[in-house]
Amino acid sequence: PKKEFEDFYSVYATQIYDEMNTLLKVTDFMLSYASSDKHYEDFNVKDLLNELLSKAYETVFKNENIEMQIDIKNDFILNTNKQAFQDVFQNLVSNSIKSLRNTKDKKIKCSGYLDSENFTIYFSDNGVGIDKGDEEWIFGLFNTRTADIGGAGIGLYIAEMQIKSLSGTIKVVESEFKPTGATFKITLPFNKSANE
Repeated sequence: PKKEFEDFYSVYATQIYDEMNTLLKVTDFMLSYASSDKHYEDFNVKDLLNELLSKAYETVFKNENIEMQIDIKNDFILNTNKQAFQDVFQNLVSNSIKSLRNTKDKKIKCSGYLDSENFTIYFSDNGVGIDKGDEEWIFGLFNTRTADIGGAGIGLYIAEMQIKSLSGTIKVVESEFKPTGATFKITLPFNKSANE
């Protein structure tokens, strides 16, 4: 290599390394998804979200000074791949933590209710929000606005694919914490309540 290009080699090598790590993450996900036994089981959505968001992330939220609010009105039994369902919320939490990094009064809220046809979940934070016009773009593979802090643009893509596999939908709606923040609306088809 020519000495005058050494600085470029270092920059390009770092970029290639970062891109390869992103590709490895995607490849690992695709392989695990393809090879999973698609084990379906009944689980209570309210209990799972309370367990995941209250207990599993308790230390993270404490360290990041994030106030977590959970308000799930009804019990709802879902029969699907439990890990895939958890992955959706782990990706949403991960995105929220990045979005909240420069926010003083950090909040994440997860609320849900059951109607005659669907179980609807709203997942919100009061972080930087989503730019107007990016509401659909952010679900694309490798589309990210947080590349500077390690965002790879695969979390929301995975979340959308997994929600679709449950015959549900996920979309960006008006922020619950406007004028800042972001709110995702997840709609899952109704199966049965835990009380039936």
